[in-house]
Amino acid sequence: MNKNCEYCSKEFSTSKPRQKCCSRKCTTKKNNKKYNERLNKETISKITDDFPKCLICGWESRALHAHLRFKHQMTVTEYKEKFNVYNNALYHHSYLNKLSETIKGENNPAYNHGGKFSPYSSKFVKYEELSEEDRQKALNDMYSKVNETKELNQTFTTRIEYYLNKGMTEEEAAIALTERQTTFSLEICIEKYGEEEGLKRWQERQNTWHSNFKKSNYSKISQKLFWMILDHFIDNNIPTDDIHFATKIDNGLNNEKTIKLNGGRVVKPDFLYGEKIIEFYGDYWHSEERGTIDRDIERENFIRDNGYGLLIVNENDFKTNENKILNECLYYLINN
Repeated sequence: MNKNCEYCSKEFSTSKPRQKCCSRKCTTKKNNKKYNERLNKETISKITDDFPKCLICGWESRALHAHLRFKHQMTVTEYKEKFNVYNNALYHHSYLNKLSETIKGENNPAYNHGGKFSPYSSKFVKYEELSEEDRQKALNDMYSKVNETKELNQTFTTRIEYYLNKGMTEEEAAIALTERQTTFSLEICIEKYGEEEGLKRWQERQNTWHSNFKKSNYSKISQKLFWMILDHFIDNNIPTDDIHFATKIDNGLNNEKTIKLNGGRVVKPDFLYGEKIIEFYGDYWHSEERGTIDRDIERENFIRDNGYGLLIVNENDFKTNENKILNECLYYLINN
């Protein structure tokens, strides 16, 4: 008799009335699928939103990759290109979260690899034979590609637009963004690991982040001010070697500078000249609604306590009177 395989739908011939799959391989996969469904029953029962739907046949599932492969003989990449969609159209967020949990911490084969398996680390194995300059160029190229992809796919989880695009209201998106930005704070580390170990872990994370991360979230308007300052220095024959800010490029590399403060804490100032710092506060990121004022004050006090001068420039003040703010910055940098 002829039957259709209950797993891959392929027609096969058999003399066994109870045979439901075309091969042992399909039987195993079918049983594994049933097991996983039972295992995930509790998780699935809590899901109130819709599953992703196949745009070819309308099939709904937490994850569509297996369906595409066996039902439509199509890879995930081909599906994405054909319908111009991204992961959120193929995988339910609960499925992605489950995958993330299975490789978290000690479960990850690369746990505590020290950066040698990460292309975002200067210790990446493929960078070992490169010179320091070529290694930094490779890192910068990697970050540029990642940022371009995130910009295209709208997947910057540190931007409010990411949550608005998921259908959240502005209030819900603001809450989600705040939670995303506080997943690794000093307070959380101390609460989780104790004061001594928590402080150590937080400092290590900050140092790693600052040494490897190519900053790309500076505002264009802040760079306008900093270039106005630099032009004044050049026009008046004042040395500029000690000036550091994001778009002041030296040898093709980002010219921001990280400074290490007491206790191992590191800071990357918006504008640095010797031991004088200018921080440019954007209207959105440093507003009362964002709830960052206490964090900003704590950071400002810590910088000053470490012997650095600090001038705060607010975006609205600069927009209102550019020359006034420029003169205040020049007086602070040159005359104090």
